[in-house]
Amino acid sequence: MKKSVEEIQNKLDSPDCKNSILMVTHKILQANVHARKMLKFASDNLNRSVDELQNAIFAQTVEKRPTYYKVNSSCNASNNSAALLIADAVLHKPQAVQLVASSTNNSIEMDKTWELMSELDKDELLQKKIIREL
Repeated sequence: MKKSVEEIQNKLDSPDCKNSILMVTHKILQANVHARKMLKFASDNLNRSVDELQNAIFAQTVEKRPTYYKVNSSCNASNNSAALLIADAVLHKPQAVQLVASSTNNSIEMDKTWELMSELDKDELLQKKIIREL
């Protein structure tokens, strides 16, 4: 059942068809607005996070003491994931601080495996670190 060009044109010119086309166009534009808002939100958060990280790193360099970081080996994090975890730890985000050990001197403390240490040993090392920083 072939329709002629004239029949198709008449159908497209009908008010129902024009309304349907307008509705579809409106829905597409709405979807794009939502996607643009989400992209802007993500971009703003990324820019804010980068600024916060730069400020945190600058604050550490002002102290003139290098800080060493080590990601807990139980995380099985790739290099990129480990870098992100360390960045979050520098920003003092609680979920990352638990997974990253830090030290202002590259001592044996960093080489100890936190998984194998007792809670008492971990607390003792943390207390020593606090006392050194005072």
